[in-house]
Amino acid sequence: MSTSHKNKAFTLIELLVVISIISLLISILLPALGAARQAAQSTKCLANLKQVGMMHVMYDGDNKSLPLGSEYNTSLNKQWKSWNWRYYTMGYTQSYGIYDCPSIDNATGMQQLLGDTDAYASESGSQWSRWMYVEYGVAVNNIFGSYRYSTTGGGGSSAPYTSSSHPARLADLNNASKIYSTMDTTAFNASTPRGNYTVTDWRAAPTANGEIIPGARHASAVNVVWADSHASSQKVGDVTDPYNTGMSSNAVTVDGWNYWNRYN
Repeated sequence: MSTSHKNKAFTLIELLVVISIISLLISILLPALGAARQAAQSTKCLANLKQVGMMHVMYDGDNKSLPLGSEYNTSLNKQWKSWNWRYYTMGYTQSYGIYDCPSIDNATGMQQLLGDTDAYASESGSQWSRWMYVEYGVAVNNIFGSYRYSTTGGGGSSAPYTSSSHPARLADLNNASKIYSTMDTTAFNASTPRGNYTVTDWRAAPTANGEIIPGARHASAVNVVWADSHASSQKVGDVTDPYNTGMSSNAVTVDGWNYWNRYN
């Protein structure tokens, strides 16, 4: 007596149904995975900024003042010795990675610094520009001093020494927990948007090369460290007034408060 065995296999319709179910599940899960990835990046960014805020406190304790946003050297006719360069070369941090926000892909200069920071850490005038490639910028106006302030013989012709161009001392700030210190930045460039080591806070949105504003890259929020070293996220407002939380101008007050002013 012979026994017949029937081969079992998926029909084409069954296979298509399985593929459709898998595709549906992927489409449901991908946004959630993307949101989780963004949240993790924002958390890492806030941790970086918290470390930067603590370095501000340590530097102020050692030097009785915050560092210059960037020193302007009249003989080289360049900005150099930026705050992030000082912190690395003076040993306040051992890793350039704390200046690297995981939510932005920066220009070549940032990758060079991440790859071999020490190669660009000398005071050579030819290397200064690489240190501008940092995803976080300090508030130069009133807090860290004018970016043209110089300790080597006065500021530039358009910005001589004034009380506002010299960096502040933390002890002089009456409301350090309400004053912006360092944050995500966006430096507008027609070909390569990137971060920068200072933020020129008076612009509501970048319109031309070189304009630097707070960078809302974490689900429409800007990560900020305040002058007292605590870090938080600031939600961006509407398109007509993107930084209506007080981030759009060092001349604009919100509920009577100027978030950029050391003299509050």
